[in-house]
Amino acid sequence: MDKKTDNTLVLISKGSLFLVNNIRNNLVKNGYTVIDSLPEVESLQDLRKEADIFIFYLGDFVEETKEAIVFLKDMVIEDEKELYLIGSPDEISTFCRYVPDNYVRKALERPLNVKDLLSALEETVVDADRRKQVLVVDDDGTYLRSVHDWLSGKYQVVMVNSGMNAITYLGTHTPDLVLLDYVMPVCDGPMVLEMMRSDSNLANIPVIFLTGKSDRDSVNKVLEMRPAGYLLKSMNPYQLVKAVEHFFEQQKVKAPRKK
Repeated sequence: MDKKTDNTLVLISKGSLFLVNNIRNNLVKNGYTVIDSLPEVESLQDLRKEADIFIFYLGDFVEETKEAIVFLKDMVIEDEKELYLIGSPDEISTFCRYVPDNYVRKALERPLNVKDLLSALEETVVDADRRKQVLVVDDDGTYLRSVHDWLSGKYQVVMVNSGMNAITYLGTHTPDLVLLDYVMPVCDGPMVLEMMRSDSNLANIPVIFLTGKSDRDSVNKVLEMRPAGYLLKSMNPYQLVKAVEHFFEQQKVKAPRKK
């Protein structure tokens, strides 16, 4: 996902509250573009592509909006959104029944010190500028989420569950690395790589196959396409993380020095 550079964020709340208005005004004064949203699926869907940072101002309505909360969770996981919560301890606890707390960037309790929120947001912007983006393509949802959990501590991880969804995503985004499954229905990994290589805008995006196919014929077929690497799904999480780290370290070594 391409992180926004204009500091746009979505402020989710229910009703026009004095405290919400105060937060909005402080955000605007500090250079953020704030888009308001109700805690409803339709509103969130419309804003899905508008921002990468979502702030949810909770209230006693949390249980009533669980459908929107679950939809928001899917956005956070699939699109690598940054999610902040503002609420009472009980409201935050209720929210986290539907969204595991590891998907929440930061939960801030009321009464809120706006400086704490601004500081947390600044960290997010800095991290977004620094972290590499990895697109993971696999039709196995369980494995997708596992790879996300393994890599998301260090990288921006975007997940898509088919070859065609990968091509669609790459039409508007440029990740630093693609981890590509070999065997997928309709459009498999080699087909995705062939389409990328035939498109001048995508040809230079590095691709590493991440697959369970280890037979010689499959490996040779892929190596003829000159991917950036070939990793097996049998690798443990530590090995996979180290392999991705090694790839980016090698990229730094190969990068031309500025004169």
